[in-house]
Amino acid sequence: MGVFKLRKFLEPYSETFTLESGSAILDGPSFAYHIFYLCSRTVLQTTPFEQPSYELLGRTAISWLTAIRSHGYPIAAIYFDGYLPSTKRPERIRRLLQSTQNLVTYHAIYPSRVPAGRPGLIPETSITLFPNDRGIGTKKLFPRLPNLPFIVPAIIDALRLSPDFSSTVNLAPGEADGFCAHHAREHGGTIFTSDSDLLAYNLGRNGSVVFFDDMNADQKVRNIKARRYSTAEIAGRLSLNPDEGLQELAFAVANEPNGKIQRALDSCKGGLTDRNREKYLQFVNSFLTPNLVSTAPSQGGPPLDPRLSELIFRSPQGLGSRPLTPTPGPRSKANKNGAPLEMYLPFLLSCPSRATPWEASTSTRQLAYAALQIGSNDQISSVMEMRRLQTASKATSRPATKGSPVEVPDLTEIDSLATSLLELLSIMTAAVDKNTMVWALFAVYQDISLSIEQGKQTALSLELLLQIARGRLDVRSWEFVHLLAQTQASYYSLRMLHQMLGVLAHSGNTLSEPLAELFELLPHLPSLLDFPTLLTFPDILQLVREGPGLSVLEDLFSEHEDVLAQIEAIKHPQDGEPPGKEKTAEHKKKQTHRVSKEKVNGSKGVSSNRFDLLMSSDT
Repeated sequence: MGVFKLRKFLEPYSETFTLESGSAILDGPSFAYHIFYLCSRTVLQTTPFEQPSYELLGRTAISWLTAIRSHGYPIAAIYFDGYLPSTKRPERIRRLLQSTQNLVTYHAIYPSRVPAGRPGLIPETSITLFPNDRGIGTKKLFPRLPNLPFIVPAIIDALRLSPDFSSTVNLAPGEADGFCAHHAREHGGTIFTSDSDLLAYNLGRNGSVVFFDDMNADQKVRNIKARRYSTAEIAGRLSLNPDEGLQELAFAVANEPNGKIQRALDSCKGGLTDRNREKYLQFVNSFLTPNLVSTAPSQGGPPLDPRLSELIFRSPQGLGSRPLTPTPGPRSKANKNGAPLEMYLPFLLSCPSRATPWEASTSTRQLAYAALQIGSNDQISSVMEMRRLQTASKATSRPATKGSPVEVPDLTEIDSLATSLLELLSIMTAAVDKNTMVWALFAVYQDISLSIEQGKQTALSLELLLQIARGRLDVRSWEFVHLLAQTQASYYSLRMLHQMLGVLAHSGNTLSEPLAELFELLPHLPSLLDFPTLLTFPDILQLVREGPGLSVLEDLFSEHEDVLAQIEAIKHPQDGEPPGKEKTAEHKKKQTHRVSKEKVNGSKGVSSNRFDLLMSSDT
């Protein structure tokens, strides 16, 4: 993003300085992706096995902030996007389509297995915080993997868990750059970013910009040097109105990006024609900073991920009392007769020839979306989930841009759905002794349930558990990669539900008993820093196979003979091929000890409950 060539034009007017004394304001999304870049400089971008872990990203982010703080730049605030205007939709769709096409291309080049990584993990000591070179990780290799799906919220998690920096995190109901600019204008300070748009904002007399890739240090980080753009000072040197900042120049450069700076300056000094004035006002409108709500507390809201924050802002429920008001723009209000809300789900590395990995966990998100209606008179009929988008085909020649509609249950169904989910998770929690296994077991349950609904002979999770039992698990197979993505989607969907319930509780809504119990149970979910990865997922699946999880699954799927036969093969791999559909004596004996299907599903027939064995599809 940014005004093309504006930074290049202004570089001669910037100054090189050594960090000694000042105040740091961080553009959160830029910071998160800069940390990802730092952790990826020495890895190959064609294999997922060399992508940095979220835990490493979090530690590196803390180390980076600690370093500049130790050089006289305390962290005043870190702003993250919490709401993007509808004008950003075309760009978001373009990026989502590009990610989908890149995944399809990657799979076409590696149709059977993903490439292996080099031996060894990335130790923290290998991360250079202020590099003087670009590194191999930035080379334009082909095909290139999609970025990690949870980069921004994982770094937010790390910051919120840090006693030093938790108070600096701000989820702004707008684009982060506008709030960074407002902070600099009101209080002074240096904005650290990768977005040249910040040069076009009015930063006040004491505001300045430093770009992450303009920073470097010696090997022991005794001195950190950077290039600083003091926008008011630069405007004065260029004989521009310092109160306007560089907005007129940015407009001129945007209209003549291939011209020279003198030509752009002459355009500014010549004044705006009536024809250009309207375009200029539209241009400047995107660089207006929002107003603050003086009566609202600056902190205290429930922790939210940016994508969920945006969904809530656009919903009838809203966010209630928040520190900042949304930037101007239409607020999408979904109801039974209106357009559906859009939820931009993280883009997961998965097998494109299979259904989206978000499908198995749809029921969890349906409950989260249904909770949006609590405390509001408006009803939400559906949410449009933006996941993998279909690329243009020969038949249509146009790509799909509408996403996948997910039906939202009525308010009257919420307690029933919550009770079923609570009972299911309670059964698993009581049966297993490791918290990690509860959530993995739940993801396996969802996968098996979806396979039953779709009439598949074998669930993907059971296939891989059998491979583990026989010592034949291929961690480079697309089947393994896809099940990992499904598990990550399951974890994240529960995280969405927990955060949604947190918003309701914080807004003064009284949670019903099942929702309140879910709210108490879900904090045991792993943070994003501990989400399963390609390196940790084999051990997690092994825990499911070796622990009591298989017995729990036998109880839950007691009326599905084919599932029981597959579980038996996993428990006794020495028997060779998966047994037929005849029950073993052990299965029959366990009938007297099983959790009844009535307890889990409410009846022996096909239930409409979305946490039943037959889950609703999000197609």
